[in-house]
Amino acid sequence: MIKEIREGCLLDVEIKPHSEAFSIEGLDPWQNRVKIRVKASPLKGKANRELLSNLKQIIGADVEIVKGEHSTKKTLLIRAKKGEIKKRLNL
Repeated sequence: MIKEIREGCLLDVEIKPHSEAFSIEGLDPWQNRVKIRVKASPLKGKANRELLSNLKQIIGADVEIVKGEHSTKKTLLIRAKKGEIKKRLNL
């Protein structure tokens, strides 16, 4: 789920676009991914922009997609410590 690397941490997530509001649903133990709902549609990268913007605001660090840009399953690079990420996302 969260793997520490030199640049920060990698976080595996699964997003659900077209939701009522942005929310972090928590860890899915079967997929070992954090489930996140986004309000935006996936068209033209709107859901990705909402995801990155909200996580950057919640965590207080830069966030980028390193895998799965066109998929609901993504790997994110977060430039923060593992403990801080877990604390901010309530994991």
